[in-house]
Amino acid sequence: MASTISLLTGIPRSGTTLCCKLLNQQTDVVALHEPINPGDMPVAFTGSEAVYSIVEQIAYFDRAIGEGLPFNHGDKGGLAIDNPVGQSLKDGVRQLVAKRGQIQLPARKKNSYSLVVKQNALFTALMSELSLHYPMVCIVRNPVDVLLSWLTVDLPVNRGHIPAVERFDAKLKAALLTPVCLTRQLIIYQWFMQSFLKSGLPIVRYEDVIASNVSG
Repeated sequence: MASTISLLTGIPRSGTTLCCKLLNQQTDVVALHEPINPGDMPVAFTGSEAVYSIVEQIAYFDRAIGEGLPFNHGDKGGLAIDNPVGQSLKDGVRQLVAKRGQIQLPARKKNSYSLVVKQNALFTALMSELSLHYPMVCIVRNPVDVLLSWLTVDLPVNRGHIPAVERFDAKLKAALLTPVCLTRQLIIYQWFMQSFLKSGLPIVRYEDVIASNVSG
């Protein structure tokens, strides 16, 4: 149904959700916020099996959008989300406001839109195989801003873990056994950057997105 399908990934809290919101302001783009739930994948899945599942799910998203059918999305409120974390605090950290659920969009004509699917940890963990199926773009952000953000949000990175990656990368999982949370967070940030640089995929800086004033 879509004229093109692309994947968007990035470091957690680097502005990937905002990028989806900006893309959705274009009439010929549909950008989905983390529609795939890694927790639904069997624990025994290999990386290749996970990639096959992702490809199947994306094909369904595309068909559902074209036919106006309901499909899973990272926020049941729809496509307008620009930040999955709200301002309310619990135990000193900001809580998630994005609630996973189904959404339904008006049917789209064939080849009338481009589909972008955003998923940070999962897509990065499997990017070597996923990039054989779809074009991918990686979003990065200044490490100081990222780490400061991780300190304030109720996400696994706040505790120095990244479950969707650890299940597919035994080396990273072992490295995150260190007891110091900040050390684990630095390891995670470095892992993302090394993965992006090694992949040779296009990299976009969050700071450049903001400087472009595309939302103005």
